[in-house]
Amino acid sequence: MTHPYLTGKHILLRPIESPDLDILVKFENESDSRLYGDDDVPYPVTVTQLETFIKSNEAGYNFAICRIDNKELVGSIALYGVNYQNSTCEIGLTLTKTQSNQGFGSESIELLMDFIFMYMPLNKIKLQVFGFNTKAIRLYERLGFVHEGTLKQEIFRFGTFQDLENYAYFRHMWESKKETPEND
Repeated sequence: MTHPYLTGKHILLRPIESPDLDILVKFENESDSRLYGDDDVPYPVTVTQLETFIKSNEAGYNFAICRIDNKELVGSIALYGVNYQNSTCEIGLTLTKTQSNQGFGSESIELLMDFIFMYMPLNKIKLQVFGFNTKAIRLYERLGFVHEGTLKQEIFRFGTFQDLENYAYFRHMWESKKETPEND
């Protein structure tokens, strides 16, 4: 493994490498990942499709999420849709079910936000989440993401049309958080 670029207390983010693809395909093909994180028809993804998707993210960054204690790959997080003219980007997160509820998602997003706001001239991080994905919504709200609106009946899941929620996090929020004494 190369030197990790972004390191937290429990996880590190590093570039996705070829040997990671087989593991990440397993994560992507877990039923929750297909149903809760992708608006396409929930059909299994292949290694070739995942590799093509990662390579197509030219204006963004894809990171493997690894535990620090044992270097186990537990998910991926991506920065994509970078728009320098309007100073915005989007993020997406995938964690394996076996590693959820351990704080890895929160820590990954916080590390990625630090990366974005310290090294990129961006003002707004956007994300979309299915309205029925209450676990993810709680995570984003706990991290301070602001609900910007709902796209009603935007996706088709479970035999019915579902809402898509839009959230954002702004540079000034990150700066205020970094200035508070408990973060020194």
